Amino acid sequence: MIAQTFYDIGLIERYGSGIHRMIDACKKMQIPEPEFQEKFGGFTITFRKDIFNQDYLSTLELNERQIQAVSQIKSKGSITNQEYREFFNISDRLARFDLKALCDIGILEKSGGEKGRGIKYVLKRKKRK
Repeated sequence: MIAQTFYDIGLIERYGSGIHRMIDACKKMQIPEPEFQEKFGGFTITFRKDIFNQDYLSTLELNERQIQAVSQIKSKGSITNQEYREFFNISDRLARFDLKALCDIGILEKSGGEKGRGIKYVLKRKKRK
């Protein structure tokens, strides 16, 4: 009845449209999608902050370079192998090892190609369980 009243007086556009707007807003802000649950005759929505925060990353047994790289990617959007090497002054082999490990555990994913200089590493967005 409350929803119908809000609809009738123009405070809501249509039933259910807010859910899609919330999901789209979360994607735009690059945070996990909200979780929707029906409990005890009610409805709850849980919004999570960015899962790639310092607390979460410290639970994953990452080295300090990897944690700093995630922060760098969050602010810049992506990182290449060359940028990673230069940022930490490390070898190509060590950079590949670190970046592959971040991909293997689901933090990063490759973007822009499979091999060569076109590869950039970006955050892989996933829901926290």
